[in-house]
Amino acid sequence: MGECQGLFRIYIGYTLEENWKESRIMKKSIERRKPQKERKESAILIRVSAEQKAILQAASKKAGLDLSSWLRSTGLREAGN
Repeated sequence: MGECQGLFRIYIGYTLEENWKESRIMKKSIERRKPQKERKESAILIRVSAEQKAILQAASKKAGLDLSSWLRSTGLREAGN
């Protein structure tokens, strides 16, 4: 039974990989929803404790924003932009 499960996993992985490759080949360019000037393609990784993260999440929820949007708007406001 273990051998059959392994074969099944290999088959599923192969199928998913092949489907991904075919979709990338068929689609020559990625369709973007936003113009290049408006795209957010750069990321900033920060380390915080679990307690700090909870505090930041609560503040973003209170402002009605997701954490990423709240951090971006707060950081830009503090930077004078």
